[in-house]
Order: sequence, then structure tokens, then C-alpha cells
Amino acid sequence: MRYMNFNEYQKEAKKTAIYPNSGNNFIHPTLGLNGEAGEVAEKIKKALRNGQTELTIDQIQEIKKEFIQKNA
Repeated sequence: MRYMNFNEYQKEAKKTAIYPNSGNNFIHPTLGLNGEAGEVAEKIKKALRNGQTELTIDQIQEIKKEFIQKNA
């Protein structure tokens, strides 16, 4: 799997970024980013709730999927 660099990602993201007033609108992307961060935080919260002091390999893989699968 080849990862995009930041410039490539920006170029590709602009193709699907359809927001009202997209020239000046940073609210939709900001809320989306917070939503994704919340999903990662939720996985960590559950591990802490269960008394874990370290994440398992499986939990780490699930968190990695949050970063990767959105752009796949």
C-alpha cells in the first residue's frame, strides 16, 4: 500500500469536498475531523474503562483502520 503525501491528499480531497460556501467554509471539515478524532477517543476510552493500561495489538489495528480506511 502506498501512502499519499500531504499535497497529494489535498488535491484528491478537493475532488470530493462539497460544502456550502466551500471557498471560505472551514466548519464542515473541522466538524468532520472532530468526529473522526472522537471515534479514536472512544476506542481508547473503552480500553481505559476496562482497566487496561496498554492497548492490545487488535485495538491498535482498529485505531489504525480509523486513519486508513477513510481514504482507501
